[in-house]
Order: sequence, then structure tokens, then C-alpha cells
Amino acid sequence: MLSFIAESVANNQNPHSVSSRLREKRLGKFITEFNINCQTFILDVGGTSHTWAGTGLEKNVALLESCLSQLWSDW
Repeated sequence: MLSFIAESVANNQNPHSVSSRLREKRLGKFITEFNINCQTFILDVGGTSHTWAGTGLEKNVALLESCLSQLWSDW
């Protein structure tokens, strides 16, 4: 039973979970509020590529954590 609740509420890999639906709603509000379009560059501090997958904005996003990880590994 607990597994079912976790799957339907908190699993961000499940597009039908509460977590995923709320993330989609927040992202929609972000896009609207900041007038994001295909020419907007986004610096995501601490985010993941999963957040942007399927939005059509993947090419416009730089993930700061990924950039810092790459810099440290090259150093």
C-alpha cells in the first residue's frame, strides 16, 4: 500500500504522479510569467536535465551543476 502511495504521489518519473503534475504546472507558470520562448537562454542553478525534458527548451538551458562538475573533473 505504501509503495502505491509513493508511486502515485512522489515519483517524478511517473508522468501521472502528483509530483510530476505539480512540476508541469510550475513550469507552465514560469514560462508564462517570464515570457520564455525559443530564443530565451536559461541558466538552471542546481536543476537536472529531467526537469526540461520534453519542454522544447532543452537546447536553451545550461545546467550550472553540470558545468561545475565538468570543470572540477577537468581540473
